[in-house]
Amino acid sequence: MTNWDIELFDCFSDIKVCLISCFLAPCQLAVQANAIEGKEDIMHWVLACCCSFCCAVVVRGRIREKYNIDGDLLRDVVTVCYCACCVITQQTRELDARGLKPAGLFMQA
Repeated sequence: MTNWDIELFDCFSDIKVCLISCFLAPCQLAVQANAIEGKEDIMHWVLACCCSFCCAVVVRGRIREKYNIDGDLLRDVVTVCYCACCVITQQTRELDARGLKPAGLFMQA
């Protein structure tokens, strides 16, 4: 198991991603879900808009599984509850750092 390459509270080091993640969280989550799946799926947008919390937890778990990152569902739930904006920013930057494009809104493919 590995750790996240991007620290959770390193969210302000890329202010553009941070602001997008805070103010357009459902959209950012849908883009992340689509990137992980490797295809556009309208259900990601529906889930992100209807229940951003659930979507954030699911996407975080998928990122952990894909990259063998240490953690579990309980930690994901607590982390998303504690600071959702930092979580979404971390996930976006992590996907980008690992080469998954586009990792978030307004990021190059």
